[in-house]
Formats: sequence, structure tokens, C-alpha cells
Amino acid sequence: MCIIIYKPEDMTLGKKPLKKSFTYNDDGCGYMFSYKNELIIKKGYFKFEQFYHDFRIDQALIENKNMVIHFRITTHGITNKENTHPFLIEKHNIGLVHNGIIDTKEKPINDSDTRIFCQEIMEKLPRGFFNNDVQLMLIAKYIFPDKIAIMDKMGNVKILNKHEGITSENGIWYSNSSYKNNTISKFSIYDDKGYDSEYDSWYHRKDGDRHTTCMFCYQYLSHASEYQDGYCSVCKYEITSYMDDGYTKPEAIECLKDEIKNVARDSSG
Repeated sequence: MCIIIYKPEDMTLGKKPLKKSFTYNDDGCGYMFSYKNELIIKKGYFKFEQFYHDFRIDQALIENKNMVIHFRITTHGITNKENTHPFLIEKHNIGLVHNGIIDTKEKPINDSDTRIFCQEIMEKLPRGFFNNDVQLMLIAKYIFPDKIAIMDKMGNVKILNKHEGITSENGIWYSNSSYKNNTISKFSIYDDKGYDSEYDSWYHRKDGDRHTTCMFCYQYLSHASEYQDGYCSVCKYEITSYMDDGYTKPEAIECLKDEIKNVARDSSG
């Protein structure tokens, strides 16, 4: 479900976590930074080496100041340059990246949920919201447990629901763990949790009658509909896609299970 990386000033971001992030979130990437008091957004990279070439040049150009990077997994909308992050909130001249799935009034078809969120919500916020802690808190509560990072033209960065992410020992912040070796594909599962390839079994957590993790990929659930269904929005999207191709729902579920099994086994060697 995408990953955001925030590289603070004076911190160096190496190739390995970027490569891992791209591998497991490979539907387009981009990044943003400030140069000469202007917000610069570069996006629409679908080949890692092209991205990394430009990223290294820009990291040196701005003398290792703040940078925000995003790697996308398509859950809503189509896979194209326009739906890659960051998004420019034109009214405020602020860049935005998002990790998660946002419920929007307009249901995504071609545009991603984040792109619609920027148009429906962020563009309509009053000027100065970037420095308004109350307004930022309300946005954070609305998207919780998703994460959003925003940057202004001076390179200042604010992260909403930052505590839901991971700060590494070298000071780099990641919105989830898909920059590590143990993450498996777009389902964000772990071979020793969601699908146990050794015993060919499935299990997930429940809190009383409420599911707390996806019954297919073990990802933590975050919305009322997910608690009720017992599986996450990403797996629901995959099941729906199979059904759109003519499969019945039981057949679609079996296809999803087989897909996750294959990914888990490939990852475990």
C-alpha cells in the first residue's frame, strides 16, 4: 500500500532501502525537495535506475537537505505518471504524499484516491493550514492510521500520524517496513505470520468477534468495513478484480490465496 520515506537534512539515504522500496512498491515513484526557495516535484519514474540517477544528482544539488520520496502500489485508479506521488496542492504550493487508502466522496476510476483527496479536501483548505496545528490534527484523525507527508516551498516537512511509521537508527523515517528484506509484495505480509508456507496454513488475529488483521495477508485492518469483511482493502480490490474477469467470489478468493502463497514461497527461497 505504498511507502513514504522522509530523509531529514544532513542524513544520507543509500541505495539499498530505495531499491527495496521500489521492488515491493513498483507502480511508480517520485520525490520532492526545495531548491532556491522553490518546491520541486519529480515523479512518474517506473524504472529504478532512472529514478536513482536523478535522485542522487538532486540529493547532492541541494546539499543533503530535506527530501520526501514515495513509491506507489496501485489500489485505486490506473497506473500512470499522473497518479504517482507527490501531488502538488496548487492553491497552497505544497507537495503531498500519502500511504494508505482514503475513503473519498468520488469513487476512484481513473484517478487515485490520493489524487481525489487532494482535489476534494486539500485544495479547499484555508490558506496557512500548513502551520495550523489544529487543522493538521483534524486531517490526521480523518486519515488515521494512514500517513501523509507535506512539504512547503522552503523545504519544511510535516508528517501526519508519524508515530505509525518507523524511524531507523540513522534518522530516516519510513511509513512502513517495505524497505526491509522481509516484506512480501503488495500484500505487506510476512511468511511467518499471514501465510505459513511450511505448514500450508492460514491464520489471523481477532479481538472478540472483530477481525483485527486481514484473513488473507495478515495486514492490520483500519476501517469499519474491513473489520466486518475480515480482510483489507487491498485484498478486497484483488478479489473484485478477479470477479471482474469472470470468476465467482469463491474462485476469486482461491486465486488470491494462490497468488500470496506463490509470493511467500518465492520470497522464502
